[in-house]
Amino acid sequence: MEQEVIKIEEIYLKLLKGFKLIKKNLLLLIICSIIGGVLSIAVKPVPNYDANTSIILKNQGENKGILNLASRLGIGGKSAINFDKIKAVGLSRNIFFKLCANKVKINNEYDYIGAHLIKHYKFDEKWKNKPNLVNVNFSKNSQALDTVINTLFLKSNKNIKIEENKEKLVLISVSYQNHDLALEINKVLTTLILDYFERFELDEDFKTKKILQNKLDSINQELISNENQFARLKDESLNTIKSKGLVGLQNQQRKITILNQMFIEVTTQLEMVNFKILDKTSSFEILDQPFPPLKKNSSSLLFYIIGGTILGFLIGMFISIAIVYIKNLHQRVKDLV
Repeated sequence: MEQEVIKIEEIYLKLLKGFKLIKKNLLLLIICSIIGGVLSIAVKPVPNYDANTSIILKNQGENKGILNLASRLGIGGKSAINFDKIKAVGLSRNIFFKLCANKVKINNEYDYIGAHLIKHYKFDEKWKNKPNLVNVNFSKNSQALDTVINTLFLKSNKNIKIEENKEKLVLISVSYQNHDLALEINKVLTTLILDYFERFELDEDFKTKKILQNKLDSINQELISNENQFARLKDESLNTIKSKGLVGLQNQQRKITILNQMFIEVTTQLEMVNFKILDKTSSFEILDQPFPPLKKNSSSLLFYIIGGTILGFLIGMFISIAIVYIKNLHQRVKDLV
């Protein structure tokens, strides 16, 4: 019990000592707090403009009806386009290269996005003595272009993000201090991502469809020709009994049967490819796109002022404690002497 009383007394004495220290150095603490609050306004970062596009992915579960049949046959099933694929494609160097090669109007200047990024990141000042980098042609491959693309690609990683939210929506977010730059990059990037999946991802399917369609047309023409020939032979053999004519009719009928079977099989394959293409192309849709004016993602000014004031107060306390410590140390040295 006595030990507890002693501890409480010690805590009380320390608190009292602290209050006395604050009272003694109140002016210093106020000055440090004011300086911290003022400096926090000065160092407050410039707000960015956020351009966000949301994409909804459909057919992520089991498909129903004919698409489920295609799934069981190994053609379809779950959507081939998912968040991981969109993120990998959207944040790839290849897509970024194409992004930089697009021309847009920003601040009334019509130029390559890559050229706008060079100015935004102030690489034109850093590369003053390297005009081949500042004035690089983004439409022509070169060693200088590779250097510029690599530099811009690494720098843009923090400004371009592709994420998936709780609602399973894919969010393409572009954040820059320049309003037009954020808006235009988001639009072009979204277009490039969708074009990739619509053209490159489905390229093989469209080639297969073309081959099957040509094959189907060929079988159809052959079938029509054989049916006409069968009808002609049947007319010639009418009311006559000839072994040779009967054999010819049977051979022709056999060809028609085989061609009909081939026609059915190729038609089925063509339909399955069409279902596969439909499954992919209908698996995503733009739900929301950015429109001007964009919103700023700036933090509250009051938050920075309060934070700066608290930091200034703590620095003032540190200075006060340091002054007391130095005075005590000086006094001990004097006593020893």
